[in-house]
This record gives sequence, structure tokens and C-alpha cells, in this order.
Amino acid sequence: MKHIALIVLTLLVSQAAGAQKMSIQDRLSKLEQQSGGQSNVADLVIQLQQLQTQIAQLQGTIEEQNFEISELKERQKVLYVDMDSRLAELEKTKLSQNTNNNNELVVDSAIEDSGAQTQTVTIADPVVRDSVDAQLSTNTLHQNNINATSSETDPAIEQKYQAAFSQLKAGRFNESARLFEDFIQQNPNHELTDNSYYWLGESYYVTRNYPMALSAFQSLEQQFPLSSKLADSLLKIGYTYHELEDFQQAEQALLKVVTSFPNESVARLAQNRLNLLKREGKIN
Repeated sequence: MKHIALIVLTLLVSQAAGAQKMSIQDRLSKLEQQSGGQSNVADLVIQLQQLQTQIAQLQGTIEEQNFEISELKERQKVLYVDMDSRLAELEKTKLSQNTNNNNELVVDSAIEDSGAQTQTVTIADPVVRDSVDAQLSTNTLHQNNINATSSETDPAIEQKYQAAFSQLKAGRFNESARLFEDFIQQNPNHELTDNSYYWLGESYYVTRNYPMALSAFQSLEQQFPLSSKLADSLLKIGYTYHELEDFQQAEQALLKVVTSFPNESVARLAQNRLNLLKREGKIN
């Protein structure tokens, strides 16, 4: 009987120990689960903080981009106002030729794209003709080794120029650029080539192809230093350097306009752009 009681007591003790052991394991499991849950919460908090930081950075970037877009829109407005005013002047100009006799020379210094008046010069002899050519080159177009007194404008060539210019006025700038490039390639020494370089640059400038615009304006400056378009071309060189964010070159080009053409409207426009660069903190 005692043996039976002892066996029963032993079983009860072992069961109690087993129950206690299971209880400890359960508690450990629960603690591990709770610890894991807290770790997940901590990870979520960190991720949330990272997302908030990224959102703040994105908001800052968006604000900067909105500001830049606003500035670009303002510059674009100035550009189109400038283009509209120029094209309005161009519409008023008509190409005229006076062939009453062989002793008269008619030079249209604008050829449909400038507000200048047609000049008529009477030439008495070849000696006087040379001096008149030099004077006309200084005041109107750089002839670039073309003797305008001895040959008439080829209507076919002039039509090609007008076709390109018509595309420009119509706002088809890619097409006008292509046609002006063709004109320059086919007529590198024509009296309209300097104008073609200028309007080629304008075609690229409007479409924000600034490297190509700069190349066209600089070609005019280098090849036609006496062109009637030189002042406008130098101004646009300054504008283009500004857009390319080469502010030192922009300042130099604009100052050159101010000093070289102090009494012309381009000087005022150049000074306005210099003032803008100073306000932006780009130059001193």
C-alpha cells in the first residue's frame, strides 16, 4: 500500500514539474513573440520617418522646380515679345529694286527682315563705285567679297531665303532652321548669308537648342563683322550664354554690346539682361 502511495506521489510531482516546465516555455514563446512584435513596430517607425524625410526632400525639389519653371516662363514671354516686335517690323518692310538706269544702285539693307530704309546711290565711275561700296558695307550689309554693284540679286536664291523666313514667321522653327542651313550651305558668300545665320540662330534659340543657336550667332560674328545683324547677334550670344549658365561669357558678350552699340536699342536690352544676372547673383 505504501508502495502504491509512493508511486502516485511520484506521478503527481512529475506532472507538476512538467506543467511548470511547459508554462515556462509558453512564457518564453510569448516573450519572443512580443519582442518580435516590438521589433516590427520599431522598424515601421523608422521606415515612416524615412518616408517623411523623403517626402520633405521631394517637396523642396518640387518647389525649386516650380520656381525654375516660373523663371523660364518669364524668359519665354520676353523672348516671344521680342520676336513678335521684330517680326512686326519685318512685315512692314518690302523688298524693292530700282533699275531705271545702269548708273543707279539700290541696296535694301534689310531684305524683308529689317526696318531700315532702302538706299539709292548714284555712281558716276568705277573709282567712285569702290568708295561707295565700302561706305555701304559699313552702313548696311557686309558684302563678304560680293560686289553688289556688278550683279543683280538672283530671284531664285532670294525665293529660297524668303521661303525659310516665311517658315520662321509661321512659327515652324524646325523647318526654318533646316531651310536656313540649306541656304547657307548652298550660298556661303551671298549677301543674304549673314541674315540667314542670324535667323538660323533665332530658330534654334526659340526651340531652346542653345548650343546650335550659339554656333549660328558666332558664325555671323566671325564671318560678317560688318553685318547689319551684328549687334542683334552679339546680344543673342549674351542671351544664349545666360541660358547655358555660362554667366562669365554672358557678361562679356553683353558688355560688348553696351560698349560697341551704346546708342542703339540692343544696348538697353543688354543692360537689362546684365541687371537680371546681377539680381540673380550670377555676376557681381
